[in-house]
Amino acid sequence: TYNFDQTNPVIALTAAGPLPCNPTMAQIAAAFGAATVTDNCSQGLTATGTVGAESGTGCTRTVVKSWTVTDACGNIGTATQTVTFTRDLAAPTLSNNPPAAFESLCTATFSTLPWVAPVYVDACGAVTLVSDVTTPSTQQDICPAVYVRVWTVSDACGNTTSFTQTITVPCCEGCSPGFWKNHTELWDQVGDYPVAHMPVGLKFTTTTNFNTYFNLPAGTNGFSNSLTMEGAISQGGGDCIAFARHAVAALLSSASGLDVGYPTGTTDFTSLYNAIRTALLTGNCSGTLFSQLEAISESDHSNCGKFDEIITMNNVISPDRQVTVSAYPNPFTDKIVFTIKSRVSGSSSFELYGLLGEKVTTLYQGFIEKDAVKTLIYNVPSTNRKSMVYRLRIGKEVVTGTVITAN
Repeated sequence: TYNFDQTNPVIALTAAGPLPCNPTMAQIAAAFGAATVTDNCSQGLTATGTVGAESGTGCTRTVVKSWTVTDACGNIGTATQTVTFTRDLAAPTLSNNPPAAFESLCTATFSTLPWVAPVYVDACGAVTLVSDVTTPSTQQDICPAVYVRVWTVSDACGNTTSFTQTITVPCCEGCSPGFWKNHTELWDQVGDYPVAHMPVGLKFTTTTNFNTYFNLPAGTNGFSNSLTMEGAISQGGGDCIAFARHAVAALLSSASGLDVGYPTGTTDFTSLYNAIRTALLTGNCSGTLFSQLEAISESDHSNCGKFDEIITMNNVISPDRQVTVSAYPNPFTDKIVFTIKSRVSGSSSFELYGLLGEKVTTLYQGFIEKDAVKTLIYNVPSTNRKSMVYRLRIGKEVVTGTVITAN
């Protein structure tokens, strides 16, 4: 008596279980289904399984497990099962180029901060926003006000990354009608800085006729036909007299390069002029525009008494300067905000030195684009709270200045 068997054993496999991202080999081995064997002659057979190596490139990977079993007559049965999973160890990457830090208009509020949000992509699937936190989280009624926003994202495999952006809202600046009335030497000649920086066709000095400058019909709003710009800024009184006083002061502040909080619908000297002229023509001397002109006069006056330094203190780029730096506050206590404006592109470095020439720190080293506005914030360690010299180099341009400790 003997066994005659030429039929291979049959291996049956249960379904494989799911796998997480980036599984370990132990997790992969455990995910494969269980094997059972049936044979027409032999009983109690057990298949032997071997887990192969991981294969594939990119995100999708596979591993194959092979089983074999031999019955009493030497017939061999085989079976294979493949598991598929994602291998992703890289965090999402930026697809745009948002700035890490910049300065907004001085009129920006918390709700109108001009954030430039990062856009992320991932090679292996969707990107999910994990958190979006702005600090401080409410309007700050100080200037300059600094807001920091941090976006954190994650991919399907739990890889996370963050992007931080800082917006500095500078102080709105403006000199009062009284300042300009008492400092007519600053705008009584066509070569004076404010006058020289007014647009062609809109320049005025102290002796320019008010009605002629604003192209107003004789007698508009009761103004004398002989009224000069100096006379307008010197008059006392309310309604259109007050409007004219603050209007001339606002135009002078704008031409001086101060960081003016322009009224709604205006962005520069010319649009401000047009808004003022329209209000004067219609006799609208007590509306929103007047309140906003008055606010310019009541803004930060810290630079008005240093008019000779306005070019460098207030970010103004004069015709012969390609790069400017402002430092605020100066004198400082424990923090300095440096604002760089550049008409040129190039590799740059920003360094601080002690008054004896010792290097304190390199605050920035990198590339600055043409027409960029870059803000550098230096939280001054207690050991470095002393008067210092800063040195900015962009290409061939070099700008130096001094910051003074308040202590």
